[in-house]
Amino acid sequence: MHLRSLLLALLAGSLCACTSSATISNVSAADIPADKYRKIAVFVEKLSDAERPVAEEIFVSKLQRAGLEAESATKIFGGTTSSEKEKEQLIQSQFDSVIYLAVDKEIFEEAMPNSRHDDRSITLSSDPSQRIVNMITLPITDATTKEYVLRSDGSVAKPVLKLTVKSDLQDTKTAKLVWTAESNSSGHPGRVNVVQLFTQISDQIIEKMHADHAI
Repeated sequence: MHLRSLLLALLAGSLCACTSSATISNVSAADIPADKYRKIAVFVEKLSDAERPVAEEIFVSKLQRAGLEAESATKIFGGTTSSEKEKEQLIQSQFDSVIYLAVDKEIFEEAMPNSRHDDRSITLSSDPSQRIVNMITLPITDATTKEYVLRSDGSVAKPVLKLTVKSDLQDTKTAKLVWTAESNSSGHPGRVNVVQLFTQISDQIIEKMHADHAI
């Protein structure tokens, strides 16, 4: 019985991937200095006051581990009453670039084709066009109703938490936007949270910045 439960869990995992992610970037190579950007101020936008400092620190620590000098907007301006002009002058004097990370988060339902329920059990099937069709039947319990969304028409969906991050890297001396990217990462809200998805996206963004020779 233990082995059968394990096989069912593995099959369920193959039918419903835990996370997916991607990053697409655009670079203005002619505007990036030959020695690239080494000192970066990090601004996270559109998250709550509780989430923003955490996200900034995640990104800053990853930049620092990559050998760059980085600091978060929260620490740079924390507790100060400086004017916008003074803040701008501070950034220009201490950093050669600033990255703005605008974060959008949403939770939605994603339909699971070829899967049905009858109020007693759920039948999950993979794409019938595949050479081998995987199919499992699960009883409807508290655990399965947390994992899946059972719709009134008998169809089955899965809840998805999606994070989309728009990244803009700006040269502080010229005020030019030199690098942009859009990243997204998603997963089941019962298994991943905003911090985990943002951490995954941060790795991708920094990897792209390296690949595009911005840092």
